[in-house]
Amino acid sequence: MDLPASIGLGTWPLGGRAYGPIPLLQARQILVGAGVMQVPWLDTADIYGDGAVEALIGEVFRGAPVPRIVTKLGYKEERSET
Repeated sequence: MDLPASIGLGTWPLGGRAYGPIPLLQARQILVGAGVMQVPWLDTADIYGDGAVEALIGEVFRGAPVPRIVTKLGYKEERSET
């Protein structure tokens, strides 16, 4: 299935820090499904599970065609001194 380039998969929920916990097995299944459906790009960032999502993407797509990775960087946790 060729999806339009404007359709991708946002991976923030797979990192477990937002939108409630997603079990690791389910996160893997979501990424495998993205590969089967030939999703053209995956959105990730360093804030999405502190690298856990990127590691999972690498694990799931090892030896297979990897969708284009769209990312952001520069997450820095601010701590107040009070």
